[in-house]
Amino acid sequence: MWRKLLIVLLVITVFGLSACTDPTVDDVSIELREGVDTIEIGSEYEDPGAKAKAYGFIITHDVVSNNVNTSIIGVYEIHYSVTYHEITKSIKRIVTVVDTTKPIATLKAGIDTVSLNGTWVDAGITVNDNSGIRPSIIISGSVNTSMVGEYVITYSIYDESGNTTELTRYVNVVLQTGNMN
Repeated sequence: MWRKLLIVLLVITVFGLSACTDPTVDDVSIELREGVDTIEIGSEYEDPGAKAKAYGFIITHDVVSNNVNTSIIGVYEIHYSVTYHEITKSIKRIVTVVDTTKPIATLKAGIDTVSLNGTWVDAGITVNDNSGIRPSIIISGSVNTSMVGEYVITYSIYDESGNTTELTRYVNVVLQTGNMN
């Protein structure tokens, strides 16, 4: 019990004595707390904050501005400031919102086996991207229904961040055989 009281009194005395003199620029500091500063679009961001000190003791600081928007790709800033007596110090954190996730695409169900000289209609694909912006789609390949064989249709999907997804549809043109009764 006495030991705790002695430590508290010592801390108060040291802090009290140091407060008797005007602080210098070196007596006040602010630094960033460790944290993740590059995040995926659409994810939640928790600001790890900053830590301010005067004479080595933690003091309160202000978040001056925070414009982080996790729904839009970009570079954002969080500004922190501390004022102790007449000394003001500030620091900023740079937060980058990126898109590293490939677009999600699925083949729509369709009739991909057709008779020779029949008609094939591309059922297409469905596409979603975490950015909310519709990706570009390039379709390559063709189907010749006047020739029996297997044909490949490739869907290449690109989002604005350069992430790609590729899907393949196989279409079979077959010779229709009649009923032999």
